[in-house]
Amino acid sequence: MGPRGCFLMLLLLLMILSHDHNKLLALFKLKPFWSCPKVRMKCLYREIPHCYSDKDCKIHEKCCLLSCGTKCLGIDNDPCEKIPTVKPCKRSLIRWYFNITQNRCLPLGFNKCSKSENSFQTREICRRTCLEFGHGTPIKLFELEGEPFTVLI
Repeated sequence: MGPRGCFLMLLLLLMILSHDHNKLLALFKLKPFWSCPKVRMKCLYREIPHCYSDKDCKIHEKCCLLSCGTKCLGIDNDPCEKIPTVKPCKRSLIRWYFNITQNRCLPLGFNKCSKSENSFQTREICRRTCLEFGHGTPIKLFELEGEPFTVLI
């Protein structure tokens, strides 16, 4: 076994013994093994992308499709937990944000001067995205041909 094989074996051994694989991968400038949340939704319009590939993000982050645009997300990033800040500016839009204390999506007067990951185009996009991150509750659970599925109202 050559030097490269020995290095890979050592890396594998360190990953097995380490409790936090992502920190170890960041040490060697490798991307973590988690995957982006998969939320399919119909958007009113495509938002400006913050990234185009994983290379555009920090070491411990991936470029994920989130809320009608791409954003850099880490394994611990939860856009629904962030409190949106609204700055005074012309031309406000009505967007939706997830209120963690009320456990639901609420309207937000958002504008181009404000920036937040917890800002969604529609209530449905907000609900589906935050449900994927473990927030909110499914309204009704049905079974169709033995397979459970959720209906969001």
